[in-house]
Amino acid sequence: MRVDLRALQPNPRRDFLIDPIDPEVVERLRQSIAEDGFWGGVVCRRLPDGTLQIGAGHHRVAAALAAGITEADLFVATDMDDTAMIRVYARENATQRGLSSTALTGTVAAAMKFVAKSILTGSDEQLFTSFHLPTLRERLLEDEGVGRKVLLGFLHDIPGINDRSVQHQLANLKASGDYARIIAQVEQEIAAEHANDEVQTLAQQAAQKAAEYPKIFDFQGVAPYLNNAYQMDVFRLEVTSQAVRDYLPLEQQAPLAARIVENAAQTDHHVSGEFIRQEIRTILLQEHGDFHAYIQGERDRLEREDVYYRLERRIELFHKHFGGLKRNGQSIAEQLQEWPDGKEVPPIPYEFRRDLYETVQILTRLAQDRRFAYEPEDTEGTPQPPARRKIPAPRRELAAAVPHR
Repeated sequence: MRVDLRALQPNPRRDFLIDPIDPEVVERLRQSIAEDGFWGGVVCRRLPDGTLQIGAGHHRVAAALAAGITEADLFVATDMDDTAMIRVYARENATQRGLSSTALTGTVAAAMKFVAKSILTGSDEQLFTSFHLPTLRERLLEDEGVGRKVLLGFLHDIPGINDRSVQHQLANLKASGDYARIIAQVEQEIAAEHANDEVQTLAQQAAQKAAEYPKIFDFQGVAPYLNNAYQMDVFRLEVTSQAVRDYLPLEQQAPLAARIVENAAQTDHHVSGEFIRQEIRTILLQEHGDFHAYIQGERDRLEREDVYYRLERRIELFHKHFGGLKRNGQSIAEQLQEWPDGKEVPPIPYEFRRDLYETVQILTRLAQDRRFAYEPEDTEGTPQPPARRKIPAPRRELAAAVPHR
């Protein structure tokens, strides 16, 4: 169908704050179109009122217009619902855009908004045939929010979409504040559609819960520099760890990402996950003397805790195996005591006599240590070890960045 490209409207299911039009991609396509012509690759839908919306191919349309092309033959469907618009956009992201961080997060964001609204309103129940709708609503009002499983079900046959990728993109959305923004948009849409009171109340509660996630990650600022999904995951995990957040304000995350990419170019390094981690530590150590002291203190504390818990583990293992050792020892002693008079005892193996001697030496050494003093009649008041603290992996890595002196 011959279409005026200037009349096309964007896909209403694409979040352009998360997945904006990339000027560099448009310029590359413009040069290609100028040399070889416009070959389509755009999917559209026509609404009942005649409006034409792009499902996939936003960059190609922008490039064609930049090349001076205002009309083209495009595929236009009349039966594409919102689910189809999301899926054609997601498939374009997967097959043509290399699953960049913006494309991948944009796919999950589009699916998340649609699924969240469907859960709240109870519409499109065919989406939830494998799930219990009341349970999904309960989870939406809790920390889990729109869960990975239901999103995976919705995007089940999109290349590159799996449990891990959805988990990371949801983390991007929540940490950046976009999750809260999208759920707030869903609440506004439901209110504008004059849904019943129960649905509007559920939407308000979901928006309030989503707003509890603090904005700790500048996804939109970082994406122009680290537009690779793996790079983005590593960077987010590092800069949102408590250790780094104390020294790196939110507004400094994008400049830090730019500096990492620049340093990689100057030193001819690939921007690998390890390079990103090392650069963050190096830069913060250079610019914050107290950050160095903080890491040193963390390393010392972790070493002390590791020493204590290694001892605790060995004591637990000793106690675990002592019962069997005690029972066997008692049985041997009783059997020897009851041995018939005049009957020769079989030779005691050398290995047993050696083990017995070494065990006596070790137990004597422990028993003589006042820290292991024991009074059989006094079983109360035994001091308890401090509660084990879970140390996040990023902080362990940061502590390890400071060498022993």
